[in-house]
Amino acid sequence: MPTVLAQQADGLLISDLGESGRATVVLQERLDQAATAGPAALLAVWREGLVAIAAVHVRGQHLSQAFDRNLVQCPDGVIGYIDFEDDPAEVMTLAECQARDWLSYLHSTAMMLEAAAPQAAGQHWHAALAGVNEEVRERIANAARRMKWAQKLPASRRWGRDTQRVRAVARLLGRWHDTPSAGTPTIT
Repeated sequence: MPTVLAQQADGLLISDLGESGRATVVLQERLDQAATAGPAALLAVWREGLVAIAAVHVRGQHLSQAFDRNLVQCPDGVIGYIDFEDDPAEVMTLAECQARDWLSYLHSTAMMLEAAAPQAAGQHWHAALAGVNEEVRERIANAARRMKWAQKLPASRRWGRDTQRVRAVARLLGRWHDTPSAGTPTIT
């Protein structure tokens, strides 16, 4: 996370996550590059995002908008977080905020995973949630139940990219929700 250098009621000044002469790389770009290398490479980068989100949550925190475009690989290899425009904790519980983080990440990445490695992505997702707080897991399971109908949306691009993203998230959540969780390892 960037260091807070100064703050006041209407703003924050935070440090740059990069180092002099060495830029950060947005996880979205890394995922796009990894997708061209094949499913194994894509899943490895996607899993880094899962681990980064889990690291925030294990500290009892949440992100503002956990989309792949807001996670960056810093020069030291660590995943950093950007875009803190809003604080969902102003209107949500911590469990709701953390569930929102997971769902935001899935929304931004599931379509790519659906095309490359849907079964393996489901396994990684299942493993990621094994160590998640029960209240958060229940909120995600509730979202999976509510979105189940979206799994049946047509795969046609005619319906638009957002519709395809919703369909992909519903299918990924459906794979997790319909699978028993006993004995699943946690991510590290």
